Amino acid sequence: MNLYQRTQYTNTTLMALLLFGWLPIVLLFGLRGAGGSLRFLALPAALMAVFFFGFRSLMVTVTTTEVQLAYTSGWPTKTIERASIVSAEPFRLPWWYGVGIRLTPKGWMWSVWGYDTVLLNLSDGSGFLIGTDDPEGLTAALR
Repeated sequence: MNLYQRTQYTNTTLMALLLFGWLPIVLLFGLRGAGGSLRFLALPAALMAVFFFGFRSLMVTVTTTEVQLAYTSGWPTKTIERASIVSAEPFRLPWWYGVGIRLTPKGWMWSVWGYDTVLLNLSDGSGFLIGTDDPEGLTAALR
């Protein structure tokens, strides 16, 4: 039984600008008179598109026994047993933590957008940050 389920989405316009905004600059200025081919842009553009569409949302599901995390395409996923969670508290990220799946000073982080997360303190002494646009609701579901 799901006690809580919510999906956090990226700011699509800003993400598209960050990921693809460099293309017009390269096309307008970088290749003028170079006589080059645009084939060298195909691989970076394809990789950016895969990351953009595959990681544009993060679904968090809390059940009576576990916390499940899944990105847009259903991969990657992460399951945390509720029995291993000692405490949960809202945590505001410093800007330098960034977004995505990464190791931070507080532990592993999964996030797609913004600074709001919930910090899980786990029984093994580690931490885990879950990005959310509803830190109070997620924290309440974990108590």
